[in-house]
This record gives sequence, C-alpha cells and structure tokens, in this order.
Amino acid sequence: MAATQLVAETAQARADVALHTAEHTAESLAEIENRLVASQTAELDREIATYQDVLSNASRDALVTALRRATERGLITPNGVRVPVWWTTLHYRFVVDGKEGPLIVRLEHDDQSEITQLAWADEEDAETFYGRLVLAVRNAGQDLGTGLNLPTESVSRVVEMLADVTRLRSQEPLGLRDTLRAIIERRDGWYFTESLVVPADHLDYTIQVSRLGEPDWEEHLHRKGWNNNPVEAIEFARRMYGIPRRSGTSGTI
Repeated sequence: MAATQLVAETAQARADVALHTAEHTAESLAEIENRLVASQTAELDREIATYQDVLSNASRDALVTALRRATERGLITPNGVRVPVWWTTLHYRFVVDGKEGPLIVRLEHDDQSEITQLAWADEEDAETFYGRLVLAVRNAGQDLGTGLNLPTESVSRVVEMLADVTRLRSQEPLGLRDTLRAIIERRDGWYFTESLVVPADHLDYTIQVSRLGEPDWEEHLHRKGWNNNPVEAIEFARRMYGIPRRSGTSGTI
C-alpha cells in the first residue's frame, strides 16, 4: 500500500513538473515572440526615421542619405523622385547619382521635360540651396508670392510619402511590395510608378502605364464614384508618361 502510494505521488510530482515546464515553455515562447516583434518594429521605426530625419536635419547629407536608402529599397526610381511644386504645374525631381554622385534637383514640367537643374554642393548650406530653388520657380514664371514659394514644403511631402510607403510595404501579405515600388511621384492622392498608376485610397486597384492610351479610362473611373479626381489623374498620367489618348472606344476596360 505504501509502495503504491509512493508510486502515485511520484507520478503526480512528475506530472506537476511536466505541467509547470509546459506552462513555462509557453510563457517563454510568448516572451520571445514579443521581443522578436519589438525588434522588427524597431527596425521599421529606424527605417522610417532615416526619412523623417530630413524634417529636423535640413542638411544635404540627411537628404542624400534618405534618397539613397529609398533607392536601394526600391521605393523610388534610380532616376529620382518627383514632387509637385505646390499650386503650380511644376515639379521638383530629386536625384542622387550613384553612391558618391552629387545631389541634383531638376525643375520639370508635367511631361518630365526639364526646365533647369541645380546641384547641391557639399559646402553649400541648406538655406542657400533652398533659396536657389525659390529663384528657379520664380524664373519659370510660377512664383505664387510671399510665403507661398516654399521648396521646403515639397521636401516635407517627399519625406511623408517615403514614410507612408515604407509602412505599407512592411508586411508581404499586404501585397504592396510589387505595387508600390519604383515610384516616380505621388500627386493628389495617386501614385505614379515606372509601370503603374495607383490610387492611394484604393491600393488594390492598379492601372498599367502601357494601357493609358485606351480611351475609356475617364468614363470607367468616373463610374466608380471615387472622390480622388480620377479623371484628372488619368489626364495627368498621360501627360507625364507621354501617352496620348487614342480615339474611339476600346471596350476592354
């Protein structure tokens, strides 16, 4: 009887140890998982901070670092990223040529034709360079007046876009790594990439640049009832990519 009781108590003790070990293992896995998630989140935060650093550090080096990182990650094209000059038909294009190349800012029309370009030299301070961008817009005849010709606003919008796209691309199941890549410009709620036109509010919908010439896009998008100016976006895309609207009706959309 005593032996039987001892065996039972031993078995119970072993069961208790096994249960405690299992509970401890499950808790440990949860803790490890939390640390892994925290580490990956911190990595994403550091990536975003590389871009947002430009907002508090207006130096040439900070902007070059952000643009190079965005190019390496495939967010923007090797030919640079464009941003509208507020309330004009002009655009700045920021280009970093290679690992050691200069920072070039081009002033362009909608159709990507160049008006002028300015190089930001290592020794030039930020205020002086941004002042030259102000003069470039003024010389192009589109200076809006006191307090409204602000290239700093355009740079802030580039930073905002890079941070937004980095978040959107952070998880593969979202399906946006192939869509939001090689971005040329974000304008009025639309992304314009090397191969796609994508509405920012409907990221699952894409328009192939190669199909922009089809004549039915205006009517097709108008019927969707979107409030993001889709017709104007298509008209702008055709100007930017140099693809005229064909006559007639394709009937394929």
